[in-house]
Amino acid sequence: MPLVKICGRDKEKEMIVDKICDQDIGITRDDDDVRVYAIWGMGGIGKTTLAQYVYNHETVKTHFEFKCWVYVSAVFDVKQIIKQIIKAIYGPEDLKMEAMPLDALQTRPQNKLDGMSSDDLQIKLQKKLDGMSLDALQIQLQDKLRGKKFFIVMDDVWVENQDMKEWDELRKALRYRAKGSTVMVTTRKKDTAQLMAKIPELQHNVGVLSEEESWSLFKMLAFPGEGEEENVRELELVGREIVEKCKGLPLAVKTLGSLMSTKEKVNEWQLVNKKFMLEMQDNRILPALKLSYDDLLPHLKRCFAYCCVFSRGEEMSKDLLIELWMANGFIPSQGDASLYELGEEIFTCLVRRSFFHDVVEEDIDTGETCKMHDLLHDLAQYVMRHDCAVIESGRELITPDEVLHLSLSCEDFEFSKQDLKKLRPLRSMLVFHKIYESSIRQISNHVYLRVLHLNNIKSSTLPESICKLIHLRYLKISESKIEVLPESIINLQNLQVLILEKCHRLRELPRGLRYMRNLQRLDVGYCYDLKHMPVGIKELTNLRRLSEFVVGKDDGARIGELGKLNLLGWDLTLSKLENVGGLRDAKSANLKDKTNLKSLILDWSEERSETNDSEVVEGLEPNSGLQELKIQLYKGRVISPSWLVKLVHLTSIQFSSLEKCEQLAPLGKLPSLKRIQLRVMWSLKCFHDDDNTTSKDEILFPSLQELDITSCWDLVSLPNNFPKLQSFKIYYCYKLSSLPVEIQSFSIKLPLKVVQF
Repeated sequence: MPLVKICGRDKEKEMIVDKICDQDIGITRDDDDVRVYAIWGMGGIGKTTLAQYVYNHETVKTHFEFKCWVYVSAVFDVKQIIKQIIKAIYGPEDLKMEAMPLDALQTRPQNKLDGMSSDDLQIKLQKKLDGMSLDALQIQLQDKLRGKKFFIVMDDVWVENQDMKEWDELRKALRYRAKGSTVMVTTRKKDTAQLMAKIPELQHNVGVLSEEESWSLFKMLAFPGEGEEENVRELELVGREIVEKCKGLPLAVKTLGSLMSTKEKVNEWQLVNKKFMLEMQDNRILPALKLSYDDLLPHLKRCFAYCCVFSRGEEMSKDLLIELWMANGFIPSQGDASLYELGEEIFTCLVRRSFFHDVVEEDIDTGETCKMHDLLHDLAQYVMRHDCAVIESGRELITPDEVLHLSLSCEDFEFSKQDLKKLRPLRSMLVFHKIYESSIRQISNHVYLRVLHLNNIKSSTLPESICKLIHLRYLKISESKIEVLPESIINLQNLQVLILEKCHRLRELPRGLRYMRNLQRLDVGYCYDLKHMPVGIKELTNLRRLSEFVVGKDDGARIGELGKLNLLGWDLTLSKLENVGGLRDAKSANLKDKTNLKSLILDWSEERSETNDSEVVEGLEPNSGLQELKIQLYKGRVISPSWLVKLVHLTSIQFSSLEKCEQLAPLGKLPSLKRIQLRVMWSLKCFHDDDNTTSKDEILFPSLQELDITSCWDLVSLPNNFPKLQSFKIYYCYKLSSLPVEIQSFSIKLPLKVVQF
């Protein structure tokens, strides 16, 4: 949950924190009844922002053992809510331990499991949970929360009398908690607050902001230069009139404040003020939001409105949004600038104008994510009218004839022939549910499609009819049983994005892939059966994102085909590196000039003899801006490429399954390194950071926060110098008999997690 800056409400904030952290408030005679704190008020009043502030408060973090955030919305589906809570309990390492056999790390590593992403493991957990009954889910949650003091926020709840049976089922699953455990709900309805938080002391009505609080929030956004404008006094006079019309509603104040930051002249402010008065006569959409939307340029309006294909409260990926805007032709070209870069400007503008909020950077692969307020989602739906339809769990499908963009976020749904006939003009078809099994033949006749976003296709081959969708620009068929793609896919000459990730049976890519010159993204991550890349991939000079390059030997592309693909960014995995000829061959990949690349994985096959691994690593020198590096299944005894010390921006390094490696490069001198993960390095005895080049006054590991060591059987010692260490985990390091004194002293001062077997 992102940190939020909240203006005003100082007494409210502290009062709520004090109450939920006082375990004696709200205690009922029924020991099985979970304590509920309800925040209620009208839409846009700031309920979620207030709840976020409480959720992120330091006192709350230390008071509760476990906390999670669940978005509920109109349909109170107890099974879905329990699943969300269970998934929140599992961190990435917990998921991996859950999926891994007990003796896996003590014997030969499970390489495919070790290479699985957190998203893969979440999907495995999701499939397991989806197969469980309500009773089984309740028992699972009870076991996970038993005796723990938890804080669970359920945002945007609409429980009414007819939903109380569902709420009672959830309460059963939460009853084996420690004293003081609290569920916080946000809701627009007073009745819901009273039904769930039965004690008046635990019901809080969020009122409007005072005039001065409203002005303070507006001024912070409208005058980012702190009022340096020459005509600031005249602007303030008009601004106060605008703020008065917002009637203390924070969302309205925030949106209009962001709008006015783009206006410099008094007459422009006066025009907005005048329009605001006219918009207030239309009660369908909050006037301030509509006014801010009307001020957008036409292409910005289209990009914003399209976002209603996502469900309310859903997290949206910046990269996905930009790719969808590109595919639909919403981004006007500007000279030689790439459409993606122009899309980034649009995203930034919509954030700055407060159409998107909760913007966070997840990781390099996921990138930035954001959310959209419910009222802004309503606005997007209002302006899109019948152009967009969203199929969600618990809601009936109504598809007008003019639907152009359709998304599906539920598992059990089949299109009827009548529905499909109506959908002939469709431009976008998006299936967001991760385990929905798509029958691609149902939609292959929709000749105007530009976006096809699917999962779990049952067929082992992509139907030829898909290759006739000549307008298609975005094609995602992830987690499917597809083994080959037809050569006729080269007919999709407009295709910009092709995502095939987690198609575990995919054996090869079309030989004619080189002719798809408009391709900007090719994702074949976790396609374990993929033998090699097709010859001629070097001709795809517009590629900006390539998830994995499988190096060929006798067949397929050699690593040198990467040489001129210097637009590549984000993350790149180089696999089957045993097929690289040596130092010179490795250098031909020219990684050094790929300045947009942020994450690099170097991977060899498991069953092979050692050849020239150290030479290959030396030749694969990345650019100095690299942030994450992972090396796995390397068979050399020393791993110390000369270029490692140049990676001054490196924040994370992971060595996995380096069974013969006895010596590491000095890692302590990397100034930005925050995370070190060592896995299955059976021969490693110690770190090598106390060499002759280290001065007595030099601080090693100056930024390191996380140290995670697993199955380093021969490790006998660790460095002492970890000045910023926050998390320390160690598993199966049998010869490490004691921890350094400095780490032991840290454990008294800091919340370190130390696990020693």
